[in-house]
Amino acid sequence: MENLEDYRKLILVKRDAKELRTIIFGENNINDWDKLIILYTMFLVIQHLYLVYQYIHIIINSGPDDFRKDFINTYLFFYFITNLKGSYCGMIYSISKVDNKLAYNMHDNMKEYFDY
Repeated sequence: MENLEDYRKLILVKRDAKELRTIIFGENNINDWDKLIILYTMFLVIQHLYLVYQYIHIIINSGPDDFRKDFINTYLFFYFITNLKGSYCGMIYSISKVDNKLAYNMHDNMKEYFDY
C-alpha cells in the first residue's frame, strides 16, 4: 500500500516537472532571467541533495578511528542539509514569481521531504 502512495506522489512530481519544463523552455512571455533563476535554484537543490546522500554514505561507512575526520564529515552533512532546505525554499519562491499555482502544487507534493 505504501509503495502505491509513493508511486502516486512520483506521478504528481513528474507532472509538475513537465509543466515547469514547458514554462522554462516553451515560448512564453516570461523573462529569461526568471527562467535562469529557476534553473539555478533547481540545480542547487539537486546538488545539495546529492551531497547530502554522499555524506550519509561517508558517515555510515567511516570507522571510529579519527574523531576530527568524523566531526568534519558530520559538520559538512548538517551544513549541506540546512542549505538543502534554503535551496528548496528559494526554488519554490522563484517558481511562484512565474506561476503561483505550480509553485503551490510542487510544494504540496514535496513538502514532506523538505519540511523538517
